[in-house]
Amino acid sequence: WQIWNEPDRNDFWGPKANPRDYARLLTASYRAIKRISPSATVVMGGPAGTDPHPLRFIWQVVHGGGRFDVLSVQPYRDVPDMQLLDEVRGLRGYHKPIWFTEMGWAGDQSCSSTCGFVNSQASRLARLYAVAVLGRVQRVFWYDLRDDGTGPGFEDHFGLLETDLAAKPSYIAIELSHFYLNEAEFLGVDNLESGLFAFELRKRGERYDVLWNNRLDAYGLDIPWTGRAPARVLDWAGNQVANSRGGEVRVVVPPRSILYIIPSSFSPAISSPAAVK
Repeated sequence: WQIWNEPDRNDFWGPKANPRDYARLLTASYRAIKRISPSATVVMGGPAGTDPHPLRFIWQVVHGGGRFDVLSVQPYRDVPDMQLLDEVRGLRGYHKPIWFTEMGWAGDQSCSSTCGFVNSQASRLARLYAVAVLGRVQRVFWYDLRDDGTGPGFEDHFGLLETDLAAKPSYIAIELSHFYLNEAEFLGVDNLESGLFAFELRKRGERYDVLWNNRLDAYGLDIPWTGRAPARVLDWAGNQVANSRGGEVRVVVPPRSILYIIPSSFSPAISSPAAVK
């Protein structure tokens, strides 16, 4: 049970957001729910991050006596970046599971001037899930599955699917993210350069690496790859952009992007639903 939605915003908690009042509601709800169902999970209503001090609202709720099982944030922002990662790491000090209970970007060719392009939406999605791994976020809820309409307004275009259920690039990006990141064992991370991370994962007995470049410039690197099956390097859309040769992987990581370095045989079956009438 998530109690309220974005209580840090005046339009959801009017006339003015009040973290101590919200803490009282949260605690009363927690006690009522636990009386009826002790095993239920009570989630703090995720702040939207519109506060210039993004952790202040959560701090005030906690220190106002708010009781909950899961700490959530809904980190709407232009890009998933180092600031978001630092904020999530700061939340670990509360010793509660962390969820992203709502997150998304609009993307559609028909309203690109207000929405952003569909490939940009997909690339941001891939980076968001990488941040979630590095920040030890337990769950991510994407907003949303299907576009709400076909109009020019950006609110219509947050879906992974068009209104006719045809896949957008973000649908493929979430398939890749889910296959390589969901329920994988996190083995470690190297901060190669400022804003450039390589982290190692293991899943189904396979070890592989994910590169996240948060920089505004491309970065080339050579990665040793010995004692393992030949590797392929995939971008967020599953396109192969490099492979291992002579015991190493030579790759250029584009600006603000994700690359997966995986054993050749360790790939998902990518689906791309077609439109329906």
